[in-house]
Amino acid sequence: MGILVVAMLCVYAIGTLVFWRNIAFTGPRKVVFCLTILPLFFVALILDVWLVDTFAPHLLTLLADAQASDARLAQAGIHQPDTAPVVGLVISTPIALIISYCWFVLWRGRERKQAGMPVSKNAQGTASLKHRETPPSPPMPEPSPIDIARTILAIPENRSSWEDVIMLEAYSERFIWDAYGDEVERWNALAGARLQHVKREVVNGEDVFLSYKGRTLQEPLVGGREDNIIAIHTLNRLVNADSDIRYCVDSTGNSDAAFLALSPGDWRALEEEFGVQAVAYRFMPVPDDLPALQKALDSMEQVVLGRTYVNQ
Repeated sequence: MGILVVAMLCVYAIGTLVFWRNIAFTGPRKVVFCLTILPLFFVALILDVWLVDTFAPHLLTLLADAQASDARLAQAGIHQPDTAPVVGLVISTPIALIISYCWFVLWRGRERKQAGMPVSKNAQGTASLKHRETPPSPPMPEPSPIDIARTILAIPENRSSWEDVIMLEAYSERFIWDAYGDEVERWNALAGARLQHVKREVVNGEDVFLSYKGRTLQEPLVGGREDNIIAIHTLNRLVNADSDIRYCVDSTGNSDAAFLALSPGDWRALEEEFGVQAVAYRFMPVPDDLPALQKALDSMEQVVLGRTYVNQ
């Protein structure tokens, strides 16, 4: 009997470990399940042995013959191990495992029902779940610029939004970048039908003029890498009454600078929701004066270096 008890405990321990790591129960349900499965497993084993004793006379006859042979061998001085417990375990364990699995399915069905998930009729009546195909989820709408700003402002101050938000594929297309020379095209695409588009015109092959609502400004380009920043600065001066472009502070120190365009009303709403200082912590307004912008960008590097971001 010692072998049988040890084998039963081993099977129970392994089964409980598998269930514990894979079942989706929450709270105390997991503990209750693992505690109740042990007596249920033992009762199932006892029941199975009784069924074998009752409905398997031929097997028992063969077992009795084997025991008689063992007795004769024992009288002759040859001792054989008692195989009855092992045979009983082999016969009864599969049925006990099936009953245990049904118990698990019943518990999982209750769990799914409490969570508001559909449970099939088979799971309710016969303790087996019916497979149901999950319909495909509808495509998620693209986040709006103000939603992105809220996401950034909700990040703790000890984390940078560069990798958490700005560089994510779902969000990066909603920013204006200083790296591709398409600042006006990007702003027009983001403005959509809400605002009149900015017209960009090149005169004499090198002079660039931007026009918006009857007003025209020339980009004071210098023929260098900073022309992208100059283009964004000129664009902001032109459309600032309708679209306030702000510098994303967490892009400081990276090869590309990110800017986010919102209406002045949206920026005010964010300042009321999160606070003026919190908004300024992540977004810097673009000064009207170009040298002031370049100076602010240079000084921002020291500001960001002084922050202890845990994800950089």
